Amino acid sequence: MGTIRLGALLVDPSRNIIANDAASWSIEPRIMDLLILMTSRPGEVMSRDELIEQVWKVEFGADESLTRAISQLRKTFRDAGETSELIETIPKRGYRLVATPEFVAVRPSAVHGAGKLVAEAIEPHPKQSDQPVTTPEPVMASAARASAASETASAANKASRPWFVRIAALTSVLLLAVIVTVGVATRWGAPALERSIAVLPFTSESVDTERAYLGRVLPGEIIDILSQLKGIEVIARNSSFTFGPDADVLEVGRKLEVAHVLSGVVREEGENIHVSATLADARTGRVIWTQSDTTKFAPENVPALQKDIAERVAGAMSIAFNVPASSSLTGGSTKSLEAYNSYLRGLGYWWSGGPAREAFARATELDPDYAEAWAGLAITTASASLSIPSPEKARDLQNAAYAMAERGQRLAPDLSVTQACYGALSTTQGKWGQAEIATLKAMEISRGDLPMNHRQNTLARVGRASESYDLMVEQKATDPLSVRGAFSLMGVYPAIGRQDELLEIATSQDWFHAKSGGAQMYGLMARIHAHQPVAAIRDSLQSLAQQPDRVLAEFAAGLLAVIDQPAKARAYLLAAYDDPAFQHSAKWEILPFLAAWLGDDELVVRVWRDGLPVNTMRTIYIWGEAFAGARALPEFKQLARELGFVDYWRTYRWADKCRPLAGDDFQCG
Repeated sequence: MGTIRLGALLVDPSRNIIANDAASWSIEPRIMDLLILMTSRPGEVMSRDELIEQVWKVEFGADESLTRAISQLRKTFRDAGETSELIETIPKRGYRLVATPEFVAVRPSAVHGAGKLVAEAIEPHPKQSDQPVTTPEPVMASAARASAASETASAANKASRPWFVRIAALTSVLLLAVIVTVGVATRWGAPALERSIAVLPFTSESVDTERAYLGRVLPGEIIDILSQLKGIEVIARNSSFTFGPDADVLEVGRKLEVAHVLSGVVREEGENIHVSATLADARTGRVIWTQSDTTKFAPENVPALQKDIAERVAGAMSIAFNVPASSSLTGGSTKSLEAYNSYLRGLGYWWSGGPAREAFARATELDPDYAEAWAGLAITTASASLSIPSPEKARDLQNAAYAMAERGQRLAPDLSVTQACYGALSTTQGKWGQAEIATLKAMEISRGDLPMNHRQNTLARVGRASESYDLMVEQKATDPLSVRGAFSLMGVYPAIGRQDELLEIATSQDWFHAKSGGAQMYGLMARIHAHQPVAAIRDSLQSLAQQPDRVLAEFAAGLLAVIDQPAKARAYLLAAYDDPAFQHSAKWEILPFLAAWLGDDELVVRVWRDGLPVNTMRTIYIWGEAFAGARALPEFKQLARELGFVDYWRTYRWADKCRPLAGDDFQCG
């Protein structure tokens, strides 16, 4: 492709240059690809999806790269003196090139010096091109192509062109090739530069000055954490911050002599702050990796946001630079950036809701030796077992999850996440002592979110709810805006007498009338723990009876019909439990709660005896005040022995609700 005129500017795709009549600006090859694509369809609105598909051709990270590329083009146009807006943003549609491009033939100018472009002949650029857009070639290939083109033109016009013009043109091409070759060999061939990086201040797209400062705070935190990675040379902020957020990656690389540049954008989205980071190769401008995070803005949440984003970026750096990652860098044990992105996507889904299991599975497919991904896949697989109606099938799923956790732990035993997940999944096998050791080891390595959560749940399952709550308080102090999952809350708060607080949480999160049947079941559990009146229980059953889940709705409607007659209600629960057609997780989740509420402790223990040995994850529920009568029954003591609790208690520590008696006897209540 030849040189293109846009307004008062000249664009040379073969050299990745935009120039005016006095100077020129280098842009990254991928950004030039984008501009070439838009010049092929001037005046036409091109969607973001189409631009991403044709220029980046990747599934992840390209959205932020496109935003950054458009911003860089506009900045270069402004720097080159173009006063009109050449690229227009069409809200919710995409972008369109406003200027009408023209093909021009150029020659080196003796007046402006080598490298400046002077138009010699002009022909209109066709509005539509029947040919696919050609990606600009690497610089050396471009030089060779330019040389070949020059020789062809020289042969065709030999008789009409003066000899000194032909010599000057050939010399110019050869000089360019020599400069490029020497530059590549001397500056970019040095291995020492492979693990070097400059972090630029982030672009801040916020009208709120209280948020705009994040554009400098976040990259500063990233620099601090990257500096802790052995083997990576990180440019100090005093140098890297002399460049603006939209600085040319190639220029930064040349001036600071680094191989990589990290840039980013902080954008305001309503009450949320969206932060994206992009790692680029400073030699070619190619985007290597991108990561995005969105969080609700609050001044007290900024430190946690800084730390989280910085650690994720540092994890990517350790992968890109082949540097061993410390245990505090989430997911950094892989060599595949695509697998790392899939892992981070799984983490995001895990905390906020979404197909986390699929994302972790994809990460293990991309890298079968990715320890953290196996740990994440193990936990999400085990969690899925809670919604399986059949205890036997749930057992199969938990066995598979435990095998995944074992694999992750064998691959990377020194990572907190693998030890934490291994410990948590050991509880599904009744290996309580193993769970104790592994979750404690995970906490010694790191007191991050995942190790803390798995230790909390392990303690809650064996009845040590007060210790689990202390860890919740510690975690809340460092992450004040985090919201605990209902599963953990339901196990801990009622067991330590905080059922009224649990009810407040259920009210604030609207579990009672949520669309999700699972949330509504948690709301019913919270009301039973808080000793709510019949009217409140009826309200929850009415909501469940409206669920699209037919089995759940019919169960709730049947109980609702006899809710004011306790004897009939108890008989209904017993009949429902014995009915082989009643295949639903509600049989193991809310039926024992309803039985306890109606005073049928024998049915409670019967459900536990049938269900808990094959799904020990639900032992987290059994320590609340509503089940005090069931725990006092002799049948529960036998169940506790069968589950392995008693051996664990005697070795480590007794449950809050149980105490040893003479000999081998004990008492729970």
